[in-house]
Amino acid sequence: CSPQLKVISDTEPFNNQMEEYWNVLANSKLLDLSGERTLSQLQYDAEQTAIVKGEVLVVLRIGDDNNVKIQHIDGTNVVNPINGIMSIQGVFYLENGNRVINGVEVDSNGKTIAYHVKNALFQWERILAYDPVTGLRMAYKYFGFRETFASVNGVPIFAGCIEMGSLVERYTNAALTTASNAKNILLTIESNDQDASEEDVLRNNRVTTMRGGNNPPILPNNPNNNLGTDVNGRDLTNQKTVIGSATAINMPNGRHLKMQQSKAEINVPEFSSFHFKIMAAVVGMPVCVAMSEYNDSYSASRMAGKDWERQFMNRRKDHGTGYLDPIYALQFFLMVITNRINANGFVEALMSKDVVTVEAYLSCSWVG
Repeated sequence: CSPQLKVISDTEPFNNQMEEYWNVLANSKLLDLSGERTLSQLQYDAEQTAIVKGEVLVVLRIGDDNNVKIQHIDGTNVVNPINGIMSIQGVFYLENGNRVINGVEVDSNGKTIAYHVKNALFQWERILAYDPVTGLRMAYKYFGFRETFASVNGVPIFAGCIEMGSLVERYTNAALTTASNAKNILLTIESNDQDASEEDVLRNNRVTTMRGGNNPPILPNNPNNNLGTDVNGRDLTNQKTVIGSATAINMPNGRHLKMQQSKAEINVPEFSSFHFKIMAAVVGMPVCVAMSEYNDSYSASRMAGKDWERQFMNRRKDHGTGYLDPIYALQFFLMVITNRINANGFVEALMSKDVVTVEAYLSCSWVG
């Protein structure tokens, strides 16, 4: 994104100069602490991490070239230190009177003071949230969703989909297992007489197991594989019919062969589709957009696209204010004090806490 300056100076050339400076920096790798990614790539990484993990800690450092250096730290590394004087229900109380909640140090008013980052085994770095001289933001968390207004932790945007996705996976695996097991039983011999007792079935049954190829079936209570005779006294040992790779033996009267078929997998698409619609609604994405299938009417498809555009623009606005604004403010300050741009009265307003003038200089909208 590029800043489109609103109220900054009396002259339009000032706006153009700042925008050109920013475009050069943003398209280079100068703003990355590791020197490997451009600003747009850093934005993408932060957004993806916030979506998947719920939060990312963004640390702004000042490089030797007097430019901002952006560092991303996984939110799981922001943890409580071990030097607290008291711990009550996971909240550490420090000697300076501040509290540390899940690695975030706050004062009595709930304002974020610092972040405690575990960078090695039992070693913590205390990173200040605000510069003590200028008051500019030096570290902050970028969230997917915030748990509550008073929470210091973020929630993944897909948090509401994780359980449903697991449920769909379990159902699909169970259906496939059932279908696979059913294929192992090609045919069963069943009695035409529903009232026949179990003893009658076992006494008259001639074949209980079907085996592939020309291998003879193994009968219970018949270790010698003697198939016996039918009602007319004929030997059944050599009376068999080959069906594919299975062998069917002539059966006594009152029996029939039944092909085994599994229907468990038939309901998988309907089950998955139902839960996928719920998951799409959780993240605010229309189903047709998520699947890239626009099979409805033109009006319905267009409305779905506009709905997703609205959700996307809201998220983009949050990204601008939550991720880019602190970076832009610190970079603007560094460019002013190094005389790369001329912003009369900005530093004085910053030091005197003239917040209106400072906001007027830093006011911009993100486009591109």
